[in-house]
Amino acid sequence: MLELLFLLLPVAVLYGWFIGRRESGRRSGFFHLRHRCEYAAGVNYLLNDEADKAVDILTRVLPLERDTFDLQISLGVLFRRKGEIDKAVRIHQNLLSLENLSQQQRDEADFALAMDYLSLRVYDRSIPVLQRLLKSPERKKEAAETLIRISEQLREWDRAIMYSEKFRDLLSSPERVKALANYHCELADASAEAGSYETAVEHYRRALEIDPKCFRAIFSEAKLYLAEQDYTAARQTIDLAPEAQPDCVMFCVPVLAACFHKPESSPEYVRILMRWFAVSFSAAVASELVRCLMSRGNEGGARKLAIGYLRENPNVLMLSRFLELVGKSEADPEVMDTMNYLVSIIEARFDVKDKYCCRSCGYVSKYLFWRCPKCGRWSTVRPDDRFVSG
Repeated sequence: MLELLFLLLPVAVLYGWFIGRRESGRRSGFFHLRHRCEYAAGVNYLLNDEADKAVDILTRVLPLERDTFDLQISLGVLFRRKGEIDKAVRIHQNLLSLENLSQQQRDEADFALAMDYLSLRVYDRSIPVLQRLLKSPERKKEAAETLIRISEQLREWDRAIMYSEKFRDLLSSPERVKALANYHCELADASAEAGSYETAVEHYRRALEIDPKCFRAIFSEAKLYLAEQDYTAARQTIDLAPEAQPDCVMFCVPVLAACFHKPESSPEYVRILMRWFAVSFSAAVASELVRCLMSRGNEGGARKLAIGYLRENPNVLMLSRFLELVGKSEADPEVMDTMNYLVSIIEARFDVKDKYCCRSCGYVSKYLFWRCPKCGRWSTVRPDDRFVSG
């Protein structure tokens, strides 16, 4: 309601100016005293936080003509924000019926009407209007952005790609690059589900051409190769991920491990982990290296690595691994049981694997989303450092 009041204030001020202009000109006859009284009443309602009554009065006394165009547009927006979209549509349609509007005014009214239809989810009416506005110098960018947003809502990824490619220079931004790469990933995922693996790979590759740091494309393509049991291609693909997104390397370790028959005994597997660790200093990679050392009987090396990491970067995941290591190195069954119990408590308390945070709006979730459910931005949800470090 406070936002509505702030929006109404300029409307009331402009309407007051309009009254003064009409009365000083005297060309259209004396502006009736009743209108001035109603205007005063409307401002009084506004000052007393009664925005609904203020809108009703200002709408009734405001004449529909070219001189009041900006005021009518503002009132239409107010009605839309109040949820009275039918009134907003009627105002903007009436404006378009006026003669002698400039092309800029006509485009503005068209865009307002398209937003009304969009609020009603009447896409078959909003889309044609927005497509016409792509020729408008003033409204071209807003129309293109809105058409892309509609394509996202309808999951029409081909159309979203088409608009994004066509207006790439106009809409150039890092967020738009990430979005375009994810549109190709959406098509790739759909192709993979339909069994069209070659088409899926083409879209993942196209996503990486657009955004070389698109972790989703790398990760999904590697998993696709795993499903096809092409372990060499899966290993080569997932090896690109840590440098693209070091904070997401925790998701790569299980994929890499699946590429080897016995990963803990493979020198190549350990070499790749060591390289990943140098790039990311990831707790997940360090934890896996500790596990590999333990499986080879090198408990001293495993303990040294775990303690060194915990001193540099205190972390729940590594603490859990260290307690597991201590428990296994103890001959006393009671101590071993105690360590294992502590491990289970820590993992249950912090839910180590399921804490993610949007780097844009701060949205926290137990699930990884390629697009934030709150702010709608692509590739912004990452592992939350408050709970687990990579």
